[in-house]
Amino acid sequence: MKNQVPLLALVAALLFYATLSYEQPYGSGYRDPYASHRPAPGTIIGRGGYAVSNHSLSAQFLGLEYSFEGALGSYFTVIARAGLVPTGVSLTSTLEGLSNLHFAVAGGLTLEPRIYTNFERRARTGRSIYMNSADFVSFRTQCLWAGGEDLAFIFTPLYGIRRTTGDHWAHEVTIGPRLAWIGDGDPSLSPHLQYRLVFMF
Repeated sequence: MKNQVPLLALVAALLFYATLSYEQPYGSGYRDPYASHRPAPGTIIGRGGYAVSNHSLSAQFLGLEYSFEGALGSYFTVIARAGLVPTGVSLTSTLEGLSNLHFAVAGGLTLEPRIYTNFERRARTGRSIYMNSADFVSFRTQCLWAGGEDLAFIFTPLYGIRRTTGDHWAHEVTIGPRLAWIGDGDPSLSPHLQYRLVFMF
């Protein structure tokens, strides 16, 4: 139980921070006091639209990654990430009743095409779409290396929710099935559920 206290405190702190998040309205007549230092909507190929490009550092439980999200259209972006990626949590038990909780982390590269699905509805109802604050569908492909000779390739179709807080912070929650190939082994299927705290700059 003592080992679980720091983990529970971290989860409680993250939930409390997310609860304090606020959305900045962009409805008619709203004057954005931070407009002078916010990036204008646009894409890396010069086309206008809702989606914008951004650099960020993102943290998950036991993971930290640098990301660049490049907007390729009004609703479509591609994200490239590099860093430490959490690969799973396992609980082992013995017949004597001893239990051990294990966390696995690997170095990884990620490519994630993403389609934002509700920009118009959020803008129409006066909710923030700043820095891609919307729901999305994405297709994440990862190459992971945990120090052994075998590489792991992971493909995860995702549904996600992204919400921004202030000028620099965003929260993302994603869920989906994860299909993994490790070395020459058979593919394995497992559930994916993740919370990501993003600092944009």
